[in-house]
Amino acid sequence: MKDGSSRSSPEEVPFPRKPPYLLSVEQVAAQLGVDAESGLGERIVKERQQKYGPNAVSLPESPIPRIVGSHFILFCLKAED
Repeated sequence: MKDGSSRSSPEEVPFPRKPPYLLSVEQVAAQLGVDAESGLGERIVKERQQKYGPNAVSLPESPIPRIVGSHFILFCLKAED
């Protein structure tokens, strides 16, 4: 790495890699170029967010919960009669 540490960046890890679930925490951290104790530095976080985007899941809005919810409310109202 450019900061003088001996960790490799994810791009420098040779392929093929073993799946992470077959590795120790230390091996996974080494493959990802992170220190498991201190985490990523601010500079690396910003670089990776620019490259990969924010660490967030965006789910498409689905009408199913509203449909199911409205049917449930109608069912409850009919049950009161």
